[in-house]
Amino acid sequence: MKFLPIKSREPQSEFFGKRGISWHITVVSDNNTFDTDSDVSDSSQEVNDHEMTDLLKKTKMMGVSNETETKNFRYKVFVHVFDQCSQDSETIGTILNDILCRVKETDPQIKSAFIRSDNVDCYHSANTLVSAKQISEKTGIAIRRIDFCDPQDDKGPCDRYAAVIKSNIRRYLNENHNITSASEFVEACHSHKGVKGVLALGCQIANNAQKKDIKCKIKQITDYFNFEYLINGLLVHRSWNVGSGLLIPWLQLNCNRSIFNLISRGIEGFVHEWVQTNEHSANQNVD
Repeated sequence: MKFLPIKSREPQSEFFGKRGISWHITVVSDNNTFDTDSDVSDSSQEVNDHEMTDLLKKTKMMGVSNETETKNFRYKVFVHVFDQCSQDSETIGTILNDILCRVKETDPQIKSAFIRSDNVDCYHSANTLVSAKQISEKTGIAIRRIDFCDPQDDKGPCDRYAAVIKSNIRRYLNENHNITSASEFVEACHSHKGVKGVLALGCQIANNAQKKDIKCKIKQITDYFNFEYLINGLLVHRSWNVGSGLLIPWLQLNCNRSIFNLISRGIEGFVHEWVQTNEHSANQNVD
């Protein structure tokens, strides 16, 4: 997304013709109870209605209530800010590679990742999907699946954190500061002790002048929303877990993509730690 540069006291002559600052938000969520070494697919964990009814009856007979059950999660938020960059698949692949490298560096036990994104062209493109295969090999975190939200879907966690970050930036701006560059944007994000769990980085792609690779194409890619990475190819679905899907062999795709290097600058001395949170059941009261 774009953030228009703004000054604390700005004349009207500088209001028009602005070039926006590009910033990308990524929310990394980790389920502490999830077994990363397990190769069991999602379909093997399905329970039919009769089994679920019997399970609920047994639970009630044992006197165990599921209303107080919680699941432990932890999350991190990454914000990559660019003074100037192209909103293309090469940039997205570079950001994704940087995030997985940082996660692998702090948590070596993480071995797989599932990605969910919106339907922006630079995300929902064949080049980005093919680059993910090389990113998995480079970072050591296997990308199992990439899912895209349905059109006209509700807001996701990235949109919610964007609102919180903008509120913190507005507070910084009202204290007679300017936000006209990526470095000032990063400083504004970390002002007032920052937003919990958010790491902002001023970034620049090192070798973006390099000749781009041949573009990869997948026919009618906008009709598919679920992409699963298999050994023999890319399995695509229109809707998740509906039908057998369409398998596209890797030989039909240009898998030799270039992953550019990312030069990032953050706040010195800032420690980016996981934030623990709990998911409460729907029947549990929220204060």
